[in-house]
Amino acid sequence: MQEQSTIDSQALTPATFLGDYRTMLNVSIAQRAILSVLMDGTMPLTDFHRHGLMVAMDEMISTLEGRAELLVDAGYVEEGAE
Repeated sequence: MQEQSTIDSQALTPATFLGDYRTMLNVSIAQRAILSVLMDGTMPLTDFHRHGLMVAMDEMISTLEGRAELLVDAGYVEEGAE
């Protein structure tokens, strides 16, 4: 883990929290949309729909992994911390 100066930490913390907020908000909106599609019993799920849902899930996973990596790279958490 890299050591950061106080100024670096003060600059990164608000930006990190804002980025995490936006990421969590966007992922929750996407998850709600996916849930809505899955709960709609009137619409059959075609291969097209399944593919779209898988792409959306993969995008959310990649986004969350990216945010986690940013926190590790910034030195806020250690990789694998729980």
